[in-house]
Amino acid sequence: MARSGETDADRELLTYARGLGIEDLTPRMLEDWRRADALPARIPTYLGRGGTRWIDPPGTAARAVGVYQFLHKQGPFGERFDLPCRRRVRDAPVWLWYEGLDGLDELARDRACDYWAGWQEDFGAARRQAAAKNPRTAAYELPVALPTRLPTR
Repeated sequence: MARSGETDADRELLTYARGLGIEDLTPRMLEDWRRADALPARIPTYLGRGGTRWIDPPGTAARAVGVYQFLHKQGPFGERFDLPCRRRVRDAPVWLWYEGLDGLDELARDRACDYWAGWQEDFGAARRQAAAKNPRTAAYELPVALPTRLPTR
């Protein structure tokens, strides 16, 4: 998505967020979140010679506030043992779904599948590395021989 500047949809989201006390949310942050698929894409409404007006799908304002709270460790996403210490925009939809925000079922499932594939790849590489390090290790011993810390994605 090319950088297009602040739209009517952005102004509406910013007004909504400011009404909830979130003052430092910017159009650039919204654009970055859309690019990372944490927010849905805006919908163009063509007005003929009057140009184009962009609108957000229903529920975008609540999702934007949720992403902000997740990244800034506020509201229901404060410091908790079950939440990651390092917060990434890419992870926000999964945690918003976990907290019960509607409309994220498919996106959360796709992200979870991506995580699973990545973990499978990491564990496979770690097993191969452990087997290469000690070729006499029996296959049933490889899970024990895995390093205690796998690389994080």
